[in-house]
Amino acid sequence: MVASDDGSSDRSIEVLQTFARGCTSSVVVFSGPREGFAENFMSLARNKELRADYFAFSDQDDIWSADKLERSLRWLESISPEIPAIYCSRAELVDREGRHIGFSPLFKRPPSFRHALVQNIASGNTMVFNRSAKHLLETTPSLKVNSHDWWGYQIVTGAGGVVFYDPVPTIKYRQHGDNAVGLETTLRSRWGRIRAIFSGGLSALTDSNIQALQASRSHLTNASQKVLDDFSAARNAWFASRLYGLWKSGVYRQTLPATCTLWFAAIARKL
Repeated sequence: MVASDDGSSDRSIEVLQTFARGCTSSVVVFSGPREGFAENFMSLARNKELRADYFAFSDQDDIWSADKLERSLRWLESISPEIPAIYCSRAELVDREGRHIGFSPLFKRPPSFRHALVQNIASGNTMVFNRSAKHLLETTPSLKVNSHDWWGYQIVTGAGGVVFYDPVPTIKYRQHGDNAVGLETTLRSRWGRIRAIFSGGLSALTDSNIQALQASRSHLTNASQKVLDDFSAARNAWFASRLYGLWKSGVYRQTLPATCTLWFAAIARKL
């Protein structure tokens, strides 16, 4: 087990040390880069000294289902080790005391690079991935990515790898009131996304994703490069060409409201 303490001011180090003393396997604690949660996870993902057949991200206070690893490894072991692969799943939402309050959205459309360009379904705290996927994360250039899990989804699908979304929840995700995951169906969060469009937040997010993907272009398949180029060109085209280019790129989101938001952003030239 490897943990990265990203400048905590509570008893995290003490808790880790107590856990390590009672653990039968080794526990290594790194000091994080203190540049936010994404860079903290990416600092581990880029670490070439960390070697294993399979890897899993874990947040500090989530509760794994007893069969999470069994379910994920059963699927991962069906994939050739040479193919980058990520398992992810739905999550059960719980409150501070661990009481059930709901579920994260149930996604039904298939994972793909066309989807990963504009939406993430691979929550990091549910992810388990193989060595080939870890190698791709290691090659990520020293650019800040928006989130470690979204980047993993993008680079793996873009490189011709596979992602499996399990509709069965494998973690209990503790909600603290301000969490983003699990609140996507609320009116407040939908209004927040509309505000983000007009404030330029979505456009900046897309710029960052495209920049990181272009920097890793050599890892993308020819088909993924074409999708990326079509999507990038569409964002800067005139109105009719912009909409045609977005359609031509084939990008999509999981639900009708999310897809409408995507097209609304394109019409408003805020994508």
